[in-house]
Amino acid sequence: AACGAAAGATALLAVLLVGATDKHNRPLGLALHELLTGGAPPAGWPLMADGDRIAFLSGVRRDVPGDVERAMNFSIDPCSNFYEYVCGGWIANVTIPEHQGSLAKSWDVAQRNVASRLRKLFEEPRAEGDPYRQLSDWYSGCMDTEGLERQGAAPLQQVLARIDGIEDYDGFWDVMVYLFEWTIPTLFYLDVGMGVRVRTNFSLFLESGGIMLPEETYYDLNTTDPDDRNETLKHAGDRRRLVDYYAKINELSGLSAEQAMGVAQRTLEVETLLAQWEYDTPYDYFDNSGVSEEELNNVGPPLVNFSHVVDRYKNIPFRRLFGAIRGACNRSNLECGTSLFNDTNNILLSDGYYYDMVNAHMRDHPVSFWKPLLRTHYIYNLAPLLSQEFLDANLDMNNHMTGVTSLPPRWQKCVLATTHGLPSLSDLKFLEDYFDQRAYQEGWGLVNRIKDSFVSNMATVGWMDNTTQSRALDKARRMDLNLGSPDSYHTIIYPVVNDSYFNNSGLAYRAKRMRAFMRLDEPVSGKEWTMRATTVNAYYDNGVNGLFIPAGIMQEPFFNETYRPERNFGGIGSIMGHEVTHGFDNTGAKYNEFRERKEWWSPEVVEKFDRKTRCIGDLYSGFRIANEDLSGNLTLGENIADFG
Repeated sequence: AACGAAAGATALLAVLLVGATDKHNRPLGLALHELLTGGAPPAGWPLMADGDRIAFLSGVRRDVPGDVERAMNFSIDPCSNFYEYVCGGWIANVTIPEHQGSLAKSWDVAQRNVASRLRKLFEEPRAEGDPYRQLSDWYSGCMDTEGLERQGAAPLQQVLARIDGIEDYDGFWDVMVYLFEWTIPTLFYLDVGMGVRVRTNFSLFLESGGIMLPEETYYDLNTTDPDDRNETLKHAGDRRRLVDYYAKINELSGLSAEQAMGVAQRTLEVETLLAQWEYDTPYDYFDNSGVSEEELNNVGPPLVNFSHVVDRYKNIPFRRLFGAIRGACNRSNLECGTSLFNDTNNILLSDGYYYDMVNAHMRDHPVSFWKPLLRTHYIYNLAPLLSQEFLDANLDMNNHMTGVTSLPPRWQKCVLATTHGLPSLSDLKFLEDYFDQRAYQEGWGLVNRIKDSFVSNMATVGWMDNTTQSRALDKARRMDLNLGSPDSYHTIIYPVVNDSYFNNSGLAYRAKRMRAFMRLDEPVSGKEWTMRATTVNAYYDNGVNGLFIPAGIMQEPFFNETYRPERNFGGIGSIMGHEVTHGFDNTGAKYNEFRERKEWWSPEVVEKFDRKTRCIGDLYSGFRIANEDLSGNLTLGENIADFG
């Protein structure tokens, strides 16, 4: 369990301790240096009398809100264990729910608040013609567990029959095209987004796929690297559990126990081959791509066009695969993928070696070798939409991998599913009911003051030369702020029924893929959100030099327009400051004021920056959590942002 900013408690108390002064106007935070470090304070730092200190801390207990006070442990000296001081009461009394692998106080409270409000919106009866009727129908279809139990595995059978009936590679690719259109992951993974190399248009990212364990080294790889070999040996139990799980869901789909185990074992064999191809990618694979090493490091390999992909991978029918998405758009009177088929350079083959191997060696095996993968992955990806037996099988596997011991309440699952299935409608209704004009205005006041404060602080930085500092200030001033939700929504409307979670989900998956291909033909405005308005999170995007704060996180306990200003600054303000700082962390610092990834700081400033960030990394590397040593460099960007 993690006590985050307990409604801003950690940030608020830190501000109180560091920013307050005693009756002689001496800074208490500086006077606490001796206790914080175990040594004497630097010459000239004032000391604080014990009586003053006790009086100050007593005032803290009196001044903090009641829910923050209950989370704290006032028996602890904050200068010996500040975390226990602000979070000890909560840690002592909290229990991690069985359906969660972890718990974070403020974040989970905010997520529960948002989920409960969405539940209220989705369960509200709506008449025909109500613009939000689809939300209640989608949610009702998910909540219809009696219908799911009656259907059992029946929704799978039509496609499973097609998979089982594959006799040759023509039939194999017929099924692959169908699964590709309906966004069922198999051998390939693709995404559409803004890349580093081109910032004016969206790119199509072609990546490897086909494995279900977290990393390639979970599989029994052929490797001479002793560390990786130890990893593969360590995960032998995970592979056995995966086979048992695959056997179970195949048996639930209608196979005998013996048949199901055979399919499961052969699925693991295929995944192991795919993992080997991913693992074997040479470090110098892109050295002959025609760009310099510096350019390769800064913006990645060059983009290619569709004809290049088709010509390079003749054994993979990309025209049929992508044509299926374009056909789905056309049948809905929509245009998508035009730039792709017109051979615009907008494809990034980030896992080109993997596709080389699939293209060259797929037919080294009979088509029967690949069929178990299609069958098992089809069931695996759709199991969450089925009856309780499938959910229990998923839970058993999740319990092994994460420790989760129960499923979440059905309503929570269906709230999440509905927001995924109808993201635009969910956002709009949530904004209408739970993010009013006053909250919007208060939020803008906060984020603008946080940004202004960051710019003011940067102007005082003494380790930057004038040129670098001037450009860094320019970037900070240019940082775009986005609050609440996108300015407009672009979505594909599809029919929704109130009695089929399975069908609604399938149509949602396909609509999402169609919309992604439509984005390939649209320019980047810099205002595109990658989070829904109902998301309890926030982010900084290097590609647009923009900060995005969804309405979902502008809720209690992080924010309320009626809170005292210091509580809002300690809650949502600390998150805003964290995200602003990401613009200048160990990744953000590589992007200049024009959003270009290139060297733009002087070498002397870079050396000073690296030295300062090493200090932060070393600090975190000195911590132990749950008997594990932390790696400060592994989370360096987040650590820097926290310091910001």
